[in-house]
Amino acid sequence: MDVHSLMPDSTPEYMRDAWVGFIRWVCSEPEAIAAFIEETGETYVAPNSPMDRLIDETTGRDVEFARRFIKWANENLWGDPLADAET
Repeated sequence: MDVHSLMPDSTPEYMRDAWVGFIRWVCSEPEAIAAFIEETGETYVAPNSPMDRLIDETTGRDVEFARRFIKWANENLWGDPLADAET
């Protein structure tokens, strides 16, 4: 998955590194993940065993979860970095 393809269109290219840093941070924040699960009703649980991880990788379930989480993080936490500048 090319994570850069999930960067919001409203985020300027010069903020790409900041956005990538944000995504790395938010993916490791238990509170953000808990908020995502609570708000969306998400039921995906990261697999513990190597076999379950292989199944998720093969079916793309892990990537689809990541896409949903990043979309939610963009909308609920990142926002539009130029919103204040446009007013």
